[in-house]
This record gives sequence, structure tokens and C-alpha cells, in this order.
Amino acid sequence: MVKKLISKGLFFNYNSFLIFIISLVPAAIVAGPLLADLFISIIGLQYIFNIIYRKKFFLLKENLFIFFFIFYLYLLINTFIFSDIYNEVWINVLFYFRFFIFVYASSDILNKNYDKLIFIYFVFIATIFTVLFDGYVQFIFGENLIGYQKLRPDRISGFFGDDLVLGSFLFKMTPVILYFSYIYKKEKLFFITNCICLILTIILIFLTGERSSFFLLLIFLSIFLVLIKIELITKASLAFSFILMLGIIQLINPTILDRYFIQTAKQLISKDKIILPYYMPLFETALKISNSNKFLGLGPKSFRYFCDKSEYISYSPNFKIINNSELLIDLGWKKNNKPLKITKQYIKEGDVIKHGDLIFNYKFENSSRILKYYSDKAGKVLKLDLEKDLFWNGNRIANLDPSIFNIPVYSKRKISGCSTHPHNFYLQLLSEIGYIGFLFIFGLFIFISFKILKNLALIFMNKYNNPREIIFLSFYFSILFPFSTSGNFFNNWLNIVTFYPLIFYFVDKNLDINVRKNKK
Repeated sequence: MVKKLISKGLFFNYNSFLIFIISLVPAAIVAGPLLADLFISIIGLQYIFNIIYRKKFFLLKENLFIFFFIFYLYLLINTFIFSDIYNEVWINVLFYFRFFIFVYASSDILNKNYDKLIFIYFVFIATIFTVLFDGYVQFIFGENLIGYQKLRPDRISGFFGDDLVLGSFLFKMTPVILYFSYIYKKEKLFFITNCICLILTIILIFLTGERSSFFLLLIFLSIFLVLIKIELITKASLAFSFILMLGIIQLINPTILDRYFIQTAKQLISKDKIILPYYMPLFETALKISNSNKFLGLGPKSFRYFCDKSEYISYSPNFKIINNSELLIDLGWKKNNKPLKITKQYIKEGDVIKHGDLIFNYKFENSSRILKYYSDKAGKVLKLDLEKDLFWNGNRIANLDPSIFNIPVYSKRKISGCSTHPHNFYLQLLSEIGYIGFLFIFGLFIFISFKILKNLALIFMNKYNNPREIIFLSFYFSILFPFSTSGNFFNNWLNIVTFYPLIFYFVDKNLDINVRKNKK
């Protein structure tokens, strides 16, 4: 097979170079957003140059491209004319077009070199199996192939380290795995490989503990299973096997059971019968921001800049109890369990410290970067627990007497609804780009929903429906499903990994059009 690819000039012409770059995008996504961004920019820029140079403006007639382009123009207008924070976000918005240009560029290249799609498949499947193997190693042994340890007993991140997005990545690669399963279903070895890959992917998404990704995976696979034309008994058998497999995993692993049931129950309804105690303040804050400028919002990526304003901020009815007599290292749960070395300390027993005082310098193990730690509490130092010369995994820095500042030993702190984004696409769109921007994306969701219903009707009428199209319709329905938590709509990494499967939708769409033309 390799000789066949080489004989076709895969590695020795310009198009082959572009195909090689496209094939590396999933691996680049794993390596980091900067590398992935570089690859999609290379593909997109050369495509724009070719369109302008050759004066082939056919994209201007493509409906979905027109939709994306109008949405992009709206983001530009919203940012540069109406937003008060354009200085902070303009560069992200200005180059937002690169995501959908990359999709069209890649699909056009593959359409013209369809025989080389097999190379994309080889690199893609090798990447996914590597990620899967690494994830299972971390799940079983607590540490992955390059030394990243579990951040929490109930979560695994694999190559993504501090970012708990392994499940999200695998979920967004699932439609591509299914697509290749259909494309190469007549090749027995490929088909078996794809089936094994799909099963291992589903299980690992479950094991990552990323409940949102797993919930959306269930929606995706359920719709797909309903719409594909296979025997009802086969569908029932697949669904039963899937449920049985996950049930067995939970029975033999109490940590997974706790993550999906006990933790979920607590986060849905608190002990005080409060619904969504963590997310509700975020949602309420987003709605307050939306109501302040209903049609336009406050600008893309603006939530983080306005969510702590007094007129917008919302608080959870629950309070966090603060022990003011203990000074603790709090670097966030992602970093609190990492060994760090105190390189220089600035306090001793008997000192009186104030909020914001410099306590010590430190660095993480295997890092030379010196960081500074400032106190978030005030009081007289009664006992110091710092170990200056040792790598340290503890949490307590000192015992304090806060009474000298008339601060009680225990106090309550409100939990606010302020974050980088409100954890729901549609609420983020309402707060940041208003009703107009919201209608673009919600309208796309409605359009996909109608397409799904149309395919459902085709089943009842016993007519042909394209199973490969169903894969992508089901996937993007789940991505845009309104009643789910989500990441930041304008996050670069999230956009790259979400747009990537769309390449193969357009490749298949063009292939289907050519097949129908040939039949005529």
C-alpha cells in the first residue's frame, strides 16, 4: 500500500504536501492548539490565494459558505463597531474565518485527489489508536506514556495533561471513525480495525469522566442508530451490548459509578433542593448581560470581562465556608497535586501578613520558571509549615491568628457566576452577540433537525437515505443540542476539533453528487 501511494506521487508534489498537512491536523490538535492553528492557517491561506489568483469564486455560490461568511461579517461588525472590548478580542474575531476556510480548502483538495484519501485514513487511525493506547495506560496505571499523571481519580486526560479534554477530542473524532468505517466497509481488515477503534473510543470517552461529552455521544449514536437502515433486531442488539458493557464497567469500578451517578445527582440538585447549584449563577449572569443589550450583546468573548459587574453578577444560594486561621496553597485543582519547590520564602513565625502579601517564590518539578505566591488571607503567623528545600505536595502553609484584623475564624464566601464563558453555547451567544448572533446558530440547529426528520421520513417510506450524511447530521445535532453544558464557543481548540469532521461531510457530498451525475 505504501509503494502504491509513493507511485502516485504522494510525497513529491504540492497537493501531496497539502494532503500531508491535512492528515497531521488530528495529531496537531493533540500536540497543542498552536500547531493545529498553524496547519489550518497554511491550508486556508494557500486556498484563498488560489481562489483570488485563478479567479474561481465558486464558493460564493455555496449556501453553507454564504451562511458562514455572513455570520463572520456579523462578528466583525459586532466587534469593531459595537463592542467596548474590541481591543481585547479583535485579533481572535478577525481571523475566525480560518476555521470554515480550512474545511472548504481541505475538502476541495481531497475531492481533487480522492484516491489519496487512504493516506488521510492511515494517519488518522494511527493517531487515534495512539491516543487511545495512551489513555488506557493512564487509566490503568495512573500515568500516561509521557509521564502525565491523573489529575483526579475519576478523570483522565492522556496527552492533554492539565486540560481535561480527552473525551471531547475523542467524541469529535467519532464521526470520522464512522465515516471511514462506511468508506472502507468492503475492506475486511479496515472494517474490523475501524470497529475495534470505535468500541475502544466509546469506552474511553466514558472512562474519561467527561459527562458532557459522553451525554452528547449518546445523543449522536442514538440518532444515528435510529436513522440507519439495518434490521431492528441488530439495532436492539447493539444498544443492549452498549448498555451492558458500560454497566459492567461501573460495577467493577466504583469511581466511575460515583462520577456518573452520585456526583451528577449532587450537581443537578443540591442538599438544599437547589437545581444546578454550580451552573445556575452562570446562566443567570449570562441572561442579565443579554437583557442589557438584547439584539447585539456585549461583543464576542465578552462574558469574562463583564460577569463580575454588580449589575450582572449572580450568586449561588450556597456559601463556601472559609477557615481564616489556615493559609493554604490554592493553585486550582489542576495544579494543587503537582510537586512544587519553595525557592524563597518571605514570611516567618510571628510575622503579621496582609491580604496580597508575597509569601514565597516557587517552581514546579521539572520546570525552571520561578513563580510567586501571594496570600489570600490576613493574620499573625502562629505556625509555619513551609519546607523550603523540598519538593512538596502538601497544602497548608501556615496557621494564622486572624483576630488581630477583627476577622472571624470562619466566614462565608458567596459563590459567583463569573467565568470565562457561561458553559452553554446559546446563553453565551445571547450574552455576547445577542439575539441576532443567537439566531444564526440556533437556526443552523433547526435546519439540521429538519434534515434529520426528513431522513426519518425516508425510512418510513422505505426510500434511500445516505448513511454517511446521517453520521454528520447526527453529530452536529448533538454538538448544537441546546440543553447541555459546553465549552467556549469562540475557543480556538474547540473550533478546530469541531470543524474538522465537516471536511469529510463535504468530501462525501461532492462524491455523492458525482455518482448521481455519472448515473444520469
